[in-house]
Amino acid sequence: IFRSYVYCDNVKIYKTPCGVKRRESSWLWHLDNCPKEQVKIMIYLSDVNQKSGPFEFMEDPSGTAVKATTRRIDHTSWDLSKGMHYTKYCSWHSSRVHPNAIQTMQSFGCKPVSVCGNMGTAILFDNNIIHRGTLPEKEDRLAMTLQFRPSRFKRDSVIGAQYTGDGWHHTTFNMDPSIEHIIEV
Repeated sequence: IFRSYVYCDNVKIYKTPCGVKRRESSWLWHLDNCPKEQVKIMIYLSDVNQKSGPFEFMEDPSGTAVKATTRRIDHTSWDLSKGMHYTKYCSWHSSRVHPNAIQTMQSFGCKPVSVCGNMGTAILFDNNIIHRGTLPEKEDRLAMTLQFRPSRFKRDSVIGAQYTGDGWHHTTFNMDPSIEHIIEV
């Protein structure tokens, strides 16, 4: 993907319990608002079908995931000059996509796509596509996510306490000052 060395800057393990009724956080349409060179891998740790909370993304009429702009430049910098996130279909103000923006995308022929799979299924995606988790109706969903970034240097391990965090406090992006700048591929 990167044609370079990589490191993992974020690891999370999720349990989405069956019976949760309130859509919030990752269960709303959103983008992760990460630096553009970061990718995420989601691995299902349980079998996931339509009733057990599959990952969903918004697909455009050509079959491509709908990608939004990001404001994140690096670990200290945000580009706030745009003031909004946008796709080629619409714009909105937050990393959580406003329902009107989803309706606008759908009016252009965009549609949600669910990703079901057996335990061990891996999904590689750009963090800035429009996506969400869905709420399980019949079974809990267990999943793990890992976020990877390019690196100029080979490390003994691509995951380590010095560079990898939980991502909940937006502190893990570019913790390593040697990779503060985007590596063009």
